[in-house]
Amino acid sequence: MSQNLLQKLILYIVDQLNDLETTAYKTKIVKLLYLIDVEYYRTYQQTLTGLEWIYYYYGPYAYALERGLEDLGFLLTKESFRTQDGKQGMAYKASGPQDLDDLGFAKKAKIDRIIKHWAFEDTEDLLDFVYTDTEPMRGAVFGEMLDFSKIEIDRARYVRELSIPQEKLTALRERFRTRQLTRHEPLTPSPRYDAVFFEGMGILDSEDEDLLLPASSVTIPSDVLQALLNQTE
Repeated sequence: MSQNLLQKLILYIVDQLNDLETTAYKTKIVKLLYLIDVEYYRTYQQTLTGLEWIYYYYGPYAYALERGLEDLGFLLTKESFRTQDGKQGMAYKASGPQDLDDLGFAKKAKIDRIIKHWAFEDTEDLLDFVYTDTEPMRGAVFGEMLDFSKIEIDRARYVRELSIPQEKLTALRERFRTRQLTRHEPLTPSPRYDAVFFEGMGILDSEDEDLLLPASSVTIPSDVLQALLNQTE
């Protein structure tokens, strides 16, 4: 993942938390990025951010995040806040709305679900989940890289997305719309006859001819004839 895309992802997380009117502090941003990578790996077998996550204080951390936050400059502002237990903290504010349309609907929807799920959770609950319920943290050694290959892959949701240029996607949509407007009920297809079919029919016809004997060659015993006559009286 490029540094530019990482910054867009950070800005998007901050913007979404701002819209939800919850505090976008550094620990929450970092852990949301980590959870996004975990769930992304579960589906695509690779992380979205490409960050080198290590086991550090407060759980997963990546040194590249410091530079990512610093390089955002005026796009992010800081505001001080006080926690419920009276501690001083710093919250981030995005300068304007952000989007991740370049990632596609499915990936963006996955990111949105994670943000909304954890937006209002206490830091303690968030950290507890990260420590105990995410596979890379299980058995991790402090200061060493986390192993994302421990993650159980969701085979049912595993997909390979095709990269379709926007102009081609537009053309495909137009073709589909045109076909919908001109669509008519499909005609019943005519049967296709081949040599095997005719050979089989010939065999059936010959068998039928053997069963259909001329009436002049049929002999009815007298007792059978008398029984038939009695039934008609």
